[in-house]
Amino acid sequence: EVDSSSDRFARFVGRAEYEAAGGPVRSDMFSDAVYLQDVELLTKLATEKLEAAAAPVLNEGFAWVDVRLSIDYAELHSFIRAPRVQREASEAEQAQINALQAQIDVLEIELLELEEAGEEDSETFAQKSEQLDELQATQEEFGATLCAIDEPFQAVNGAVVHVNQNGEVAIVRNIIRPDDYKAVSKQQKEA
Repeated sequence: EVDSSSDRFARFVGRAEYEAAGGPVRSDMFSDAVYLQDVELLTKLATEKLEAAAAPVLNEGFAWVDVRLSIDYAELHSFIRAPRVQREASEAEQAQINALQAQIDVLEIELLELEEAGEEDSETFAQKSEQLDELQATQEEFGATLCAIDEPFQAVNGAVVHVNQNGEVAIVRNIIRPDDYKAVSKQQKEA
């Protein structure tokens, strides 16, 4: 049996879903602890829920997706991040980048003027600061789209979907198994 408040799979599945599937529980009369008694059922429910959560990742075009309930820290960190390369922006993308930068430049000037006027506590300053933060976040996200996995590594690029210590789905994308990385690197050196 497992404690429903501390076991990651119990938190992931949820007590209500576990009980709805016919899972027996035991309550501790001297505390608020509730124990889920059928660990096999809990594991089955967690596996089904994780597979459902992983379904969209399977359609993202990875060479492989490893779906597992748990993975230890050492194994997870044995994977190698897929090498990325910066690509050139298309004309349309460059126009978007320029327009975004122009908006950021205008807001930065306006904020500087408000600051020089001693209005950094005003509602206008707060609104413009928020707008600037949003535009800078958009700019950063857009910049990330200009990076792509280095072509030789695309065929071995994958993802791991698992339940983390907090009982939540965790997805680690754009990773390569160590043996695959060595093989591709060796092929590149020989070419």
